[in-house]
Amino acid sequence: MSNIKNILVLIPMDELHKFRLEREDNTVNFIYKEPSTVTLKDIEIADIIIGNPPIDMLKYAKNLKWLQLNSAGANEFTKEGVLPDGVLLTNATGAYGLAIAEHMIGMLLGILKKLHIYRDNQRQNLWKDEGRVKSIYNSTVLIVGLGDIGSEFAKIIKAMGGHTIGVKRRQASKPEFVDELYLIDKLDELLPKADVVALCLPSTKETDKLFDKEKLSIMKQGSVLINVGRGTSVDTNALCDSLENNHLLGA
Repeated sequence: MSNIKNILVLIPMDELHKFRLEREDNTVNFIYKEPSTVTLKDIEIADIIIGNPPIDMLKYAKNLKWLQLNSAGANEFTKEGVLPDGVLLTNATGAYGLAIAEHMIGMLLGILKKLHIYRDNQRQNLWKDEGRVKSIYNSTVLIVGLGDIGSEFAKIIKAMGGHTIGVKRRQASKPEFVDELYLIDKLDELLPKADVVALCLPSTKETDKLFDKEKLSIMKQGSVLINVGRGTSVDTNALCDSLENNHLLGA
């Protein structure tokens, strides 16, 4: 890194992380800031930025050679004019699969087992049966988007006894943790079969409001929708209507 003088780090770092970074080259100046406290001067002198800086500041990054995001999504940073010419842009795809997949399991179990209802009852000292609950075991789970997050989620569902159906945008061989694999053009045929639909999609023209009123209406009565991709893939008003009409169990 002989031509690198300043590396701006905008993600939380403990002393061990800082040590591992700095031992790579003790001639480089590391600047540790939070995105909310970063200054224009920090941006101007940075040769490398690790983390997600304020978008409107990047036009002043005259020395920037590489921007390593701490997010998987990079849409805002790929727009014309955001980055100076010649800057290498990389994202954090692959860093969040297990963590997000486990969070999805937590949210799914919360809905299936009515944990939010029992939590509220407990606060009011109400000890009563709230009716039948559902299980991941023997359920059919449709995972739309089999990237890092979708794949990790499918593995856990499979291990818990669920039947996994994967949907991809491009033809690929079927991984062992997926029982069935289809392309996106089969989505309408698959939705009525699924007890759980998990969306793990990026924000693109093709995914914008992919789950509109029509898609939500053909989902199985009493099914659950989990979206950990971009919010733009779901029509929020249509989703609210589906929940208020009790077509979906939860989301």
